[in-house]
Amino acid sequence: MTAALAILRHRNRNLPQLTLSQSAEEQAGKVAATDAIVRKFLKDEAIVTVPDFVRELGSNTPYIERPGGPNFWEHIQFRDPIPDHLHAVIPGHRFDAVLGARDTRPIRGSYSDGGRAEGWATYLEEALMLAGATQHSPRADEFIELFGIFRAARVAADINMQQNRWSVPEAVAQMRGRTPWLDEDVARVDAEIYLRRPPGYGIAYTIGKLQMDALLADRATQLGETFELRAFHDEFLAAGRLPIALVRYEMTGATDEVALLWETPAIPR
Repeated sequence: MTAALAILRHRNRNLPQLTLSQSAEEQAGKVAATDAIVRKFLKDEAIVTVPDFVRELGSNTPYIERPGGPNFWEHIQFRDPIPDHLHAVIPGHRFDAVLGARDTRPIRGSYSDGGRAEGWATYLEEALMLAGATQHSPRADEFIELFGIFRAARVAADINMQQNRWSVPEAVAQMRGRTPWLDEDVARVDAEIYLRRPPGYGIAYTIGKLQMDALLADRATQLGETFELRAFHDEFLAAGRLPIALVRYEMTGATDEVALLWETPAIPR
């Protein structure tokens, strides 16, 4: 991802830099325009089915003025909201939640695996960039790689903190050393969030994204010329928010990731 960022910056070297929003009104305008672009793209390019009941989903990028200037997320979101809109709004978390709320199945409609939720949302950033969602804003590709770099840096931090090898300040220093624009406040809050979450949640963004990439590759190989991206996404979402390994088993029949589960003794009642 760091290599990809360097290449994208070279590709975009003659383009103007995107500027930060200077008011809540300007940011709201960017978000509204982004939402319209994304929804049109999802439909026109046959990316995923958006049911009629999916209406306005809001935004994850409120405008804030900080005495010390924008934080890491705001440096990106206030220039172009699309990386976070794909991840957190549509077809990411908020869209995912609306579909899940209508699932009446006793397990699939009640359970939500963190790796599945974050893996899907993180996968969408690069996948939809490659599919063309950011063609109107080439600089946004750089921001998507920045998101990916931060989440990859989080992997080592999460593992080492959970095993008591790194302190929070050590994790913060490691993440900041690898992630452009990452400020100390965001890095510290991020580190502390994933210490409070179940072990492994912090790495689930990157690992889940890699699981999604592998599942897409498996399904595309299975189906060959009949593979359709929208059908793949629709089938994945219809499975519910189960662990991706289980969804992969259901979609492909592959047992290599779930075989140990079948051999695990049942929990005594």
